[in-house]
Amino acid sequence: MLAKKGLMLIGIIWLALMLAVPAFASQQDLDQIRAAIAAKHLNWTADENKLTEQGREHWSQLLGMPQISQDYEAENLPETRLPSSWDWRDQNIVTSIKDQQNCGSCWAHAMIGALESLAVKDGGYPKSLNLSEQYLVSDCFPTYDCNGAEEMLIVANFLKSSGAPDEACYPYEARNTPCQPCSDVNQRKYKISNAGHVAESVSQLKQACYDYGPIAGAMLVYTDFMYYSGGVYSYAWGQLEGGHAMLIVGWNDSSQYFIVKNSFGSWWGESGYFRIAYSQVSNDVEFGTDSIWMTWGSGPGGSSDKPPILDNLGYYLKSGSKYNPLTPPIKITTDQVKNFVIGFDYDDPECNLNEGHMDVLVNGKNEELGPLTDMTCPGTTGFYFTSLDADSYSGKVSLTDANDKESNKLNFSFQVTTPTTTPTTTTTVPSDDDGGGDDESGDDASGDDASGDDTSGGASQSSSDDDNSGNHKNGCGV
Repeated sequence: MLAKKGLMLIGIIWLALMLAVPAFASQQDLDQIRAAIAAKHLNWTADENKLTEQGREHWSQLLGMPQISQDYEAENLPETRLPSSWDWRDQNIVTSIKDQQNCGSCWAHAMIGALESLAVKDGGYPKSLNLSEQYLVSDCFPTYDCNGAEEMLIVANFLKSSGAPDEACYPYEARNTPCQPCSDVNQRKYKISNAGHVAESVSQLKQACYDYGPIAGAMLVYTDFMYYSGGVYSYAWGQLEGGHAMLIVGWNDSSQYFIVKNSFGSWWGESGYFRIAYSQVSNDVEFGTDSIWMTWGSGPGGSSDKPPILDNLGYYLKSGSKYNPLTPPIKITTDQVKNFVIGFDYDDPECNLNEGHMDVLVNGKNEELGPLTDMTCPGTTGFYFTSLDADSYSGKVSLTDANDKESNKLNFSFQVTTPTTTPTTTTTVPSDDDGGGDDESGDDASGDDASGDDTSGGASQSSSDDDNSGNHKNGCGV
């Protein structure tokens, strides 16, 4: 009997020691991380949490981007003058924090999070919208599952062609499942209309986030990140644990960080979010790799849920002149400002733009122009400036219909310069020539630069009337 009790005691002691190993290793890691944070004077804190207590073996199940794709081309977005700080949470379009649990579905949570925000921002759905990650993890989307994903654009293309339903249609199970959504899934899907890669740079990530809303992307995760409890994360210590997908919702220039929505649960980090330094874009963390911008498509209810769509931004300088794409660099003089018209095509599925308005944001200042009148479906409209000083200008334009549904935003940038004057030279002109004729020729050139005596409002309106499709007759002055 004593022998049996002894064996039992030894067994209990051995089991207790085995259970204590992860906690001991976790404390060692935490000590190393805190020492590295202090030595490098970093501005964040590390602490134990549910994930670190479970140990590294568990982390590999969470980090669902085992091989982050870098084999893609990203077209640079036109860069405009952005606010020094931005947080989409302040605009009430970021949905609630979720917990991916024991499943490498971070990619699904990031992409669904982006789709939810688009639906709220551009589709008019409530912030409480909750869409189904399980629809992507299941065999309904056969490419990726709880074992992770490799290319975010493949997921975006699926959201474009098939979409995803609401959470109630296919609740999250945190495991691989057959495709078994609700019976009316096709009537409950939310879709995007377009998507593309974002160039991996601080300025492009900010621009994409501002232009399109929260953007899904990926990063490489090291040991220290799992212990993050607050502050602005920068790599301090540890080995590479895997790739991870997340959602960028804002930034802050003064403190040099991005604001990011994670999918570890609201108990992790800063109530489920983390901040990360701009410097982590260009180091081994590779923050922002494989990031994707998306545009809103449709949701339950069909085309009536779609906002106006803008396209084909261009400009002309005077009545009857050629209409040109507004592609930087565009330079005009202060004399040409009153004849400078920016125009674009639009389509409104509801044909409900009359009594709506146009928003023109220029160098951080917004002008609301309207109400709009005589807006055909589809059509072309635009705006002009009554005056501008010599300077560089950038901004964006959008239309909002009578039901307060805002279109996508088109970016523009141009430079206004002071016109140069040609000095009059008399030393080479013979005394018996008519030098006055030369002077008058110079006066004519100056007159041409100013486009004659057209008024600013008349110039934009008469130019639009000359366009073969009646372009810009509804143009607004800024």
